[in-house]
Amino acid sequence: MDVCKQEILPFLRDIDMQRRIANHFTQVDSVRRLTALLLEQSIGSASALVSSGQTRQTLRNHLRSTSTNLSPEADELSNIIVKSSEK
Repeated sequence: MDVCKQEILPFLRDIDMQRRIANHFTQVDSVRRLTALLLEQSIGSASALVSSGQTRQTLRNHLRSTSTNLSPEADELSNIIVKSSEK
């Protein structure tokens, strides 16, 4: 993921696109971290905690909310990049 970000951002002259792409990569990293936390709460040592059920539900809800827009945003960004490269 970092390789892609490092390869894309320096070549963009459009500050708004740089911001949008950086935000997208931040959201992708957030999904990765939330997934790791959910896994730990589900099968790791944290799963034995009394509050782990509620924590898992909260993590699932936040994970769904965070990941819902990633694919459409990635499609939109890639379409804009392709159109820009065709000019």
